[in-house]
Amino acid sequence: MKSFSIFILEEKDSFEYYLNRLHKTEKSIQNHVKRGGHANTQKGYELIDRYDNHLKQIRQKHYDDWKSHCKTKNIDPLH
Repeated sequence: MKSFSIFILEEKDSFEYYLNRLHKTEKSIQNHVKRGGHANTQKGYELIDRYDNHLKQIRQKHYDDWKSHCKTKNIDPLH
């Protein structure tokens, strides 16, 4: 039987976890722009870095799942 801490760590390393974080960050970027924010602000840089970090984790750990997801959404996996 797995310990609780290992169970929690495995869940946070799943494709669904990173995909959820990626979509949440994407929504934060959209809201930042809607409120008049720009990419060349501290908040803009933080959001872009967070998005890139989640995308990097997905590509490194779950690339096959990512390719399948992108194919169903008709987007380029290397965007």
